[in-house]
Amino acid sequence: MAAFSTIHSSNHQPGGLRLGRTFAATLLERYSMRKVAMAALALVATGAGLSVFISHYWQLWLLWGVLVGLGTGAMALVFGSVVANRWFSKRRGLVMGLFSGANAAGQLIFLPSIVAIIENGSWRIVALVVTAFALLIIPFLR
Repeated sequence: MAAFSTIHSSNHQPGGLRLGRTFAATLLERYSMRKVAMAALALVATGAGLSVFISHYWQLWLLWGVLVGLGTGAMALVFGSVVANRWFSKRRGLVMGLFSGANAAGQLIFLPSIVAIIENGSWRIVALVVTAFALLIIPFLR
């Protein structure tokens, strides 16, 4: 699996992430937020969990670019703006700012932890940790 170390980060986003964000607001209006969040977390868990079996590049694009991308796209800032608009009549800007700050704080906490796990273990362990977190959150949404 050393071939995957040649993949470099770039500014473009996977198609699933863009697609997930595009339809997230429509899905949130049509279905309940709980259902959309549960489906999104299930997509993230499926994509991340199955990624431990990746052996070809196309599998990486399918699992992370499409499944995880759709799941995370559906839970992106569109989700936060819908929550802010539905639940807060005053101070929506403050609520969106808090959501954005919480997003950044979460990345500040979790991304270094993920890098440490990869450096000391394996990227597969991280994929399983992401899977576990996504699956653990789903029951709290019912």
